[in-house]
Amino acid sequence: MKIQSIILLALLLFACKRNQHPKTEQHFGPAYFKGYGNYFWFKPGSFWIYENKRTGELDTCTLMDIKRDTSTFFFETVSFKRRFTAETIDWTIKTSHNPKGFITYKSSRPCNCPGEDTTIGIMRNSHPDKVFSIPWNSHPSATYFPSYKIDTATYYQVYRFDMNNDPTLPLWDKSKIDFLTPVPGSYYWAEGIGLISIKYGNRHAVTNEADSAFWNLKEYKIIKY
Repeated sequence: MKIQSIILLALLLFACKRNQHPKTEQHFGPAYFKGYGNYFWFKPGSFWIYENKRTGELDTCTLMDIKRDTSTFFFETVSFKRRFTAETIDWTIKTSHNPKGFITYKSSRPCNCPGEDTTIGIMRNSHPDKVFSIPWNSHPSATYFPSYKIDTATYYQVYRFDMNNDPTLPLWDKSKIDFLTPVPGSYYWAEGIGLISIKYGNRHAVTNEADSAFWNLKEYKIIKY
């Protein structure tokens, strides 16, 4: 009787496996930067000078190298196979203020989820939070400004992307040493210019004073392709 039960179980398992439908491979994309490329696609040698609005320090950021390509990402789960083709970008900024001497930005890996997802994200220093998302309204906390004023300068077609956790900021800004981490941050990008401001949303660990040590663009030189 025991042998018969084992044989019956094996037959049932074989029948179930045989009746399983093979997973159909889905292929989504290609997704391209299109007009959003105007926010970061500049030639090496372009530079931006930022001013810390609390300390008055200056930080010169120079684009050292930049690579733009198209990649296909593959995902497989118990329910689906999926390929997603998207444009990717990777660039390095040399900075005079960051103790490491450089900042890197690169495309994030797309979402591993069923269905079509044409979102392209760009992150900083390999941190998963996105500092730029394409399309912009795919970002969980993003705002568009037709124009945005910083000091006496007015910028146009500006996008703001908020991050819940930006552990890279204290590495770039010495004025953040006394502040709690993780640090919320907001990145502001202007078309044809790039990053124009980084603002923080943290408070002092002891005094609870709101931090105002954000960086604003003071001067820049863009070399276009």
